[in-house]
Order: sequence, then C-alpha cells, then structure tokens
Amino acid sequence: MDIAIFLISLFICSTPGSESSDATEKLVKIVSNYGYPIELHHVTTRDGNILQHHRIPGGRGEKKSENNISKPVVLMTHSLLGCSSDWIVLGPKRSLALLLAEDGYDIWLCNNRGNTFSKNHTVLSVQDTEFWNFSWHEFGIFDLTATIDYILEKSGQKDLTLVCFSQGCTQFFVMGSIRPEYNKKVRFVAALSPAAFLGHLKGAGVLLNSFAMDTKKHFDKMGYFELMPSSPFIREMARIFCRDGMITQDICFMIIFSIAGPGTEDLSRSDWKNILEFSPAGCSWKQIIHFLLGFSKPGTFAHYDYGLIKNLRLYNSSTPPVYPLEKVDTPIALFHGLHDYLAPPEDVEILSKKLPNVVENNLISAKRLNHLDLIYGQSVRALVFDPVMKLISSYRDSAVKNIEKVIKYSANEEHEEEEGVSDVQQARETADRPRVFSDRSHWLQLRTHG
Repeated sequence: MDIAIFLISLFICSTPGSESSDATEKLVKIVSNYGYPIELHHVTTRDGNILQHHRIPGGRGEKKSENNISKPVVLMTHSLLGCSSDWIVLGPKRSLALLLAEDGYDIWLCNNRGNTFSKNHTVLSVQDTEFWNFSWHEFGIFDLTATIDYILEKSGQKDLTLVCFSQGCTQFFVMGSIRPEYNKKVRFVAALSPAAFLGHLKGAGVLLNSFAMDTKKHFDKMGYFELMPSSPFIREMARIFCRDGMITQDICFMIIFSIAGPGTEDLSRSDWKNILEFSPAGCSWKQIIHFLLGFSKPGTFAHYDYGLIKNLRLYNSSTPPVYPLEKVDTPIALFHGLHDYLAPPEDVEILSKKLPNVVENNLISAKRLNHLDLIYGQSVRALVFDPVMKLISSYRDSAVKNIEKVIKYSANEEHEEEEGVSDVQQARETADRPRVFSDRSHWLQLRTHG
C-alpha cells in the first residue's frame, strides 16, 4: 500500500507541462550573480534529441577576451533526476564547477535528454511516449558522444577531462565500452558515487524493485513516462514542508536518506532550499527499470532486458549482453562513501576490478557519507573536491609535458638518438589524440533500442 501511494504521487507530479519554463533564465541569473560568465549551447544527437548544455568559460571577473584563450576542458555529467545545476547551486566556495573555473578550466555542464533543460526533439514531443523511450544506454551512445564531439570542435581541444556523478558515470561506462574510440577523447575521469553494479542496493530502492519488475512488461509494451520533473508543485511542497522550522522537515529528510543512505551530519538542511530550485529535474521510468535490472541480477552491468523474443531480435541472444568494461581504458579515479545506498561500496569494488585503468579507488570513511554527500556534503570539498582537482591538474600537467616533448622532438629530429625514438613517439601519440568519427551505419548497428 505504501509503495502504491508513493507511485501515485509520482504520477501526479509527472503531469504534462509541469516542468519549469524559466529554469534556464534562473540558472543563468544565478551563475551571473556569482560573477561568472555563462553560455548556452545546443547539441543535436544522431537520434534527434536537442540537448541544452551550460558553459562557464572562465572565472569570476574574467574579461570576455580572456575567455577565448584556449583552456583545458572539463565536462561534468549529472545524476538520475539531476541536471547541470547540481554542479553550481551551492555557490563559488562549495560547487566543484565554479572551483574548477577559478582554477583555469573551461567548464561544460551536461544536460541529458529528458531533464528540465533538454526536452526538445527534431520530431517528437514530450507528450509522445516514444520521446521517453530511453535509458542511460542512449545517454552513453548518443548524448555523451555528440556532446564530446561538439565541445572539442568548439574549444579546439583534442581531448577533455570528465567529472561524473552517479548516473553520469554510468553513461560514460556505456560509451567507453560500446564506443571505445571515444576513450581517446577523454584524458581522465573523476567518478563520484559511480553507479554501475547494483546488486547490493539498499533502502527505498529495494522496495521499488518489486513494483518495477512486476509492471515492466506492461511499460515495455505500452510505453514509458516522465518521472518527477522539476515543477512549481514540487518546489512549493518542498518550500512548505521541508523548510527550517517546520515540524514536517524531518519527514522530508527521512525520505531523502531512505533513498541516498543514512548520515545526516554532512548534508546541511539549509542547502536544500537552493538544491530544490532545480531538483528533481525529471527522467524516464525506463531509466529506473534499467538500473533495477542490475539489482535483480547482481554482478551484471548489461543492456536493457526486453524479454526473450525482443532480445533475440535486437541482440541475437536470449539475454542482454553485458557491457565490455575491459574496453574502458581511460584513467579513472573512483570516489564513494561508506554509507551510500545507491552506489554501495561492495558494488563499486566490483566495478573497480572490471575497469582496466583505475588509478585510485577512494572509499571515504572519515565521515558517514551517503550518495548525495559526494556532491552536496559540507565536508566534500576537503574530502573529495580538493583531491579531484589535484588529479585533474596532474593529468593536465602531464599533457603539457607530452606536448613539450613533441615540440622538442620536431625541432631536433635530425639529432635524435635511436634509443629515445620510442619514448618520444609515444609522447607524440599521447599528445595528438586523433578524433575518430563512426559512420551512420555503425551507429545503427550499435543502437539496441527499437
């Protein structure tokens, strides 16, 4: 009964047109008031979705001419029900995107299809169930690939750094395994609360699993729907019931912690007024089902399971294929909390053993950090953001050194000693990082959702 009431409330909140029409204007105003430049960019994916991304090309007070100076790029991807605001909403001293902008990086904030900022399509309307026929698989093979190509073309860079949170990491694992040519375009990945394997899922997500599996065939046949979009209704309810001083505030946080994991000491209640201005930002019910399939089949990270007949047609197999994570050879550092219900330490450990190039696996035990603490926590700057920024800087410095080696090699090629050729050639290849594009026929073969 409790889960039924919960789901009915989600349907009520998912009424057509409930998303915030002024979200873009609001976010631009917030970033501008902080003193940072901001740009809007629109990327069209190969399957017709139009994504709105937000770029912060410089730090506070930088002149526009200074923003045009070539800078290393950092792309930041959001979680399930998240959006670009996740990375800026807590202000200049606590938001990772703004800290990186101050440190000299060209920041790009991603918005995947279906969230508040990315609900346009070349053919479909959000009223069409086909618009919502996507999971994080499409985020990986369509949204992320198109975004990376667009950013590298606009910035003139040959590669970028990726900072991902939760589902934002999931889509990178999909892209890196199915489109491995893109691994060369990503210099380094900082993965915060990375979601892939979910066999040890805890909390409210477990309660939702039985309903999702019982009704999966129905939604696979009848179509999917939008879940928990950003809406005036949700914001007003949050303002009334979750604000400081209200007796109902404890209920609000009980719901949040039942999903994200226990630990109240690191999430400031006063921050939620700003967070809930944009979150939840909406998703497709199919994304939820796809994640929960991983709970139903522990230790697997696989394509969407459509059932025997459709699996045979799409995959030529009765069961969906697993993503070949061994192909994801980009250097990756993992950061996760001890009390995370959605990216449990046991499952992140499985992930770390599957990925071939994990440079660090940081299980943070100094605090009772849950899933949301890795991006919103009061201690997260010292425990996570500062180490992430040092790692990003080290890979940037390494790239500069490699380029300097190539330049030196070119100037002194005729004097080069034989024993040094292989090292210099390796540096040349590392610095060059060619851009590889797949043709449309290759894309059609890779697309698994009909």
